[in-house]
Formats: sequence, structure tokens, C-alpha cells
Amino acid sequence: MKRGCSFGMAAARWNARRFFQGLEKGHGKSSKGWKNVEPRGRFFFGAFCAAGLLAAAGARAAVAEAESPEQLRSMSLEDLLNTEVTSVSRTESTVADSPAAITVITQDMIRRSGATTIMEVLRMVPGLDVARIDGNKWAIGSRGFNNRFQHFLLVQVDGRSVYSPQTSGVFWDAVDIPLEDIERIEVIRGPGASVWGANAVNGVINITTKSAKDTQGGMVSAGGGSKEQEFGTFRYGGKAGENLFYRIYGKGFDRDKQASPDGVPNDQWRGESTGLRMDWLPNENDTLTLDSEYTRSVKGTKDKFPVTNGPPFSVYFPEDDTTENGHVLGRWSRKLDADSGWTLQAYYDHWQINDTHDIRSYFPITRRAL
Repeated sequence: MKRGCSFGMAAARWNARRFFQGLEKGHGKSSKGWKNVEPRGRFFFGAFCAAGLLAAAGARAAVAEAESPEQLRSMSLEDLLNTEVTSVSRTESTVADSPAAITVITQDMIRRSGATTIMEVLRMVPGLDVARIDGNKWAIGSRGFNNRFQHFLLVQVDGRSVYSPQTSGVFWDAVDIPLEDIERIEVIRGPGASVWGANAVNGVINITTKSAKDTQGGMVSAGGGSKEQEFGTFRYGGKAGENLFYRIYGKGFDRDKQASPDGVPNDQWRGESTGLRMDWLPNENDTLTLDSEYTRSVKGTKDKFPVTNGPPFSVYFPEDDTTENGHVLGRWSRKLDADSGWTLQAYYDHWQINDTHDIRSYFPITRRAL
């Protein structure tokens, strides 16, 4: 069992562009087709589809507000280059003014991609190596360096690092945010250590979620199939008083095992997550944010160990790895004028991994009489 926790404090920082201008960011059984899907999976799928039909009327207005392809084609090159980013220099800037190779994935791009995980969304970024090791493990890197625990790529969610100092990498199976809540993903392919630290030698992935003010009302998303057996997301956003906005969500999925040459993939994956976010706007210049989330991921794996007493000289041990992660984040942002402001942020993050090796099926333990 591995445990870890981290505490982050982002000191008050200036977003004063005008100042700097003056000086010159498997579970489940394998199946073939709908008929073989487990009854509980059919019920899960049907229930969410029914709820989705009820929520469709409310969702039409939000979809209508999204940018259409015609609107994007009508935008000039200058408008596209003026897309706001914050990951390059930790200040609000635009793509054109940022001295880095940066790609911005918007919510409209995510919605049209058909992706179901953040890892699949990142495959749209040119120059970013996104490799799927098996049904529940990913290796993501930049600049030609890639492995499961890539320690030269900084990954952040709303300024909170999801990097694990114990394994020197990111457990991507525990980064489970509803894609509908993501405002944009900024990916920098290149060195960023001078701004973000040693983990950003080869790049930065900064995921920014929407404000609770922008996610009012209800939303239901669900689906199912033979491999993606069942998945669904529920979100509700409301308002308490005049200036306090909140949203809550619940998310779950169950994916069947994939295929492998030896016939025993053992890479099924299931998980669930829930979260709460509140944004308080006491005046037009201040914004106070409280964000918390809990994620649990159970993934099947098999580790290879050598055997010296005879063929086949190696054996695979199946196991279930359970990753649990939770965090609490607080942020205070103040806007001083049109071009300057500061942000104070603190968070506490805790994660735990439980490994269970089932070696008894390979080496039965028997009692020998003396």
C-alpha cells in the first residue's frame, strides 16, 4: 500500500501585463454484443437514457450557445490568435503573444471529439505522445520522452498539481473529471521549468474547469456497450442568494477487459467520482472559490515475476489496484483593473493505492507434516 499527500500554496501573483509592457500558462464479464451485456448494465443504461431525454430540453439552449463550425470559419486569423491562455507565463495572455508552442483545446472541440476520457482528448494535440498501454494504463509525454510515469511533464487541474512525488508521475486513471465541466485544456510542448519548476522540463498540461456560475441547471450523460459496458455522469448547478453559485456532480463507469496474446488481459477498469464546487462573487472585482473532489479507481493488472525452478521461468500475478484520491482547494482572485490582478490559492491533496496480489492460485500454500 502506498500513501501520499501534498500541500500546495500559490503565492499571490500579479497578472499585470501593462506593468511588464512598460519594461518591455473490468470489471464484469466479457461479452459480444448487446444481448450478452449483464442485466444491471442494461438497467443502468436505460435509466440514464430516460433521464437524458428529460434533460434534453434544458440542454438545447446550452448547445445552441456553443460556437458552430460556421462561426469558427468566419473568425479571422487574428481572432484565433487572440485565444486567452494562462499557462505560458502564469499571466493572462493570448496565443499570439505567448512565446511557446501551445495548443488550446476548447469545450466545443471536446464535445465534438466523442472522447470519453481526458487521455483520449489529449490525442488531438500535435506533438504530444499519448500511448495506451492496456485497458486502464496510459503513457503520456512530450518531446520524444514517454513512459507510464513521465516525470518531465507537469499536469495541473485548476492550478493543482496531480503529479505524484512518490512514483514520479501521474496516475491517469485517477484524473477523472467530467468532460462537460472542462472550459479548456492548454498544452505547452517545450521547456517550462523556469516558470513552473523541474517537472515542466518537457511541457505543461493545464486543465481549467468552468466556474459554477457557468454550469447552472441539470445535465445527464450516459452510454453503454460491449467494452464500454456502462458509463454515466450527473451534474446539477444552483444558486444560493444573489452571488453564491455551486455545482455538484457524480460520475461512474465500468469497462470490460481488452484482448491480449496470452488470452488473459486482466485490464478491466471501473471507477466513480464525486465533487462539489462553489464560487462566491461578493463584488465585481473579487472571486472566492472552494473546490473538493473524491475519486476511486479499481483497475486490473498483472505483474510478471521470474521463476527459477523450471519452465516457463516466469509467471503473471493478477491483481486489482485501487487508487483513491481526494482534495480540497481554496482560491481568492482579485481584479485590480482591466490588465492586472492577483490570485492566492492553497490546496490539500491526498491519494492512496492498495495492491492485492493473488499468488495463491499459482503457489498453493499447504501444511507439511514434520
